[in-house]
Amino acid sequence: MIHRSGRRKNSLLLAVTPALLLFLAACSSGKDQGAPREITAKSAGGSAGVGPHIISDSKAQPGSGKYGGQKVVLRDRVLVVNNATLQAGGSQGSASIELDLSVQSTGAKGIENQAGFFRLIGPEGDTFGNQYNSSDSFYGAIAAHESRRGHVSFKVPQAATSTLRLLYRPEVPSETAIVPLKIG
Repeated sequence: MIHRSGRRKNSLLLAVTPALLLFLAACSSGKDQGAPREITAKSAGGSAGVGPHIISDSKAQPGSGKYGGQKVVLRDRVLVVNNATLQAGGSQGSASIELDLSVQSTGAKGIENQAGFFRLIGPEGDTFGNQYNSSDSFYGAIAAHESRRGHVSFKVPQAATSTLRLLYRPEVPSETAIVPLKIG
């Protein structure tokens, strides 16, 4: 009887030992999972993107003490923020921002001017699309060396009016610009 019991123990030990070794190996390989690893990026082809033109804060015209607009010269166009005004919003906690804008085509070809090209960026990074355009002829194709002026309105939370920037993202991605607004 003792002889059988010894065989059982040996058989049990032989069966449990590999399972125990596998368990220990699995536990030890998990130690490195939380440690930082160096990863080298590999090119998938293509090229780096082009970031937007960041326009520095506007200054008042010399001697006037008045905001003189912001002129943004891009490769095939010029965008001018002639004026930005704050108006009370229709509901409590909201405000209306009205931009007086000019867009001029400076290249040999005409350019597009669509409502979706204009967004406001709030101080926390929120973006706001335009609500309506009070001058309907502002949007549409602009022929070479022609310009167009109009008003674009945005409805934003009152709390966002302290630091707004205009995100201008036209049909040519490399012409994207971010323009700080001086709201009067």
